[in-house]
Amino acid sequence: MHRYEDAMAALRHKQQLGLTPSVVDTNTLGILEILSGSPQSAIQVCGGKRNYLEDLCLALASHAIGMQSDATLELEKVHSTRGDASAYDYATVHSQWGQTAEALHWLQIAYQKRDSGIEYMRTDPLLDPIRDTSAFKDLLKKVNFPN
Repeated sequence: MHRYEDAMAALRHKQQLGLTPSVVDTNTLGILEILSGSPQSAIQVCGGKRNYLEDLCLALASHAIGMQSDATLELEKVHSTRGDASAYDYATVHSQWGQTAEALHWLQIAYQKRDSGIEYMRTDPLLDPIRDTSAFKDLLKKVNFPN
C-alpha cells in the first residue's frame, strides 16, 4: 500500500514496548527508510549486526546516496556467501538500481529455484521499477497467484 511512514511507526512502537527487534524488523525498517526517501537513515539502521539482509539494505541505501562502489561491494559480499540462494533479493536490488534486465534475470532464477521470496513479487515495492515490463507481467502469470 506504500504507507511507509505508518509501517515505520509500527516497528518503532514495537521497540518502544521493549521488544527486541528481529533481523527482519531491522532490515524492514532500513528498506522503509530508503523507500520513504531517507537512505542516509537506512545506513544507520542497517549498519548493525551485519547479516546478509543488512548487507542488502546497505547495498540499496549506498546506491541511493550515490555511493555505487560501496553498494556494489555490499551486493558482492552477499553473493559470495549466499550464491543463488538470494536470487529474489538480487532482483529487488537490481530493480532499485534501475538495472531492469539484471533484475528480471534474477527474478527468473528465483522462480526456477522456487526461492521463497517469489511469494512477495506481486506486492513488493522494491520491484515497482520493473512492474510494468512485459517480462515481469509474464512471470507473474507463470507464478499464477490467486486473485
